Amino acid sequence: MVPQVFYAIIAGAGPGTGAPLARKYASVYPIALLARNPNNYTPIMDEINHAGNTAFGISTDVIDGQSVGAAFEQKEAQLLVLGRALVTAVYNVGGQLVTTPLL
Repeated sequence: MVPQVFYAIIAGAGPGTGAPLARKYASVYPIALLARNPNNYTPIMDEINHAGNTAFGISTDVIDGQSVGAAFEQKEAQLLVLGRALVTAVYNVGGQLVTTPLL
């Protein structure tokens, strides 16, 4: 297991591409799930936390820099990142679930 000195962010954490990415990263790192609507991140956040990993959902509009800054000023967000380095940030805003082959 990797020491908990890193954290990850998934921006656009919803039921499409964001959910499997969140599951994968959360198996190794504490993770912040960003979405405008808490209904998008709450199910995956609950699933990750129930599995014994750490996920925190933040309601924010990621295309608005002030909104993102305000989100990370929240006490819970500060506790997530305190003393940790960001290992990865995935920007998946507006991603749609695609079921057809890419090639």
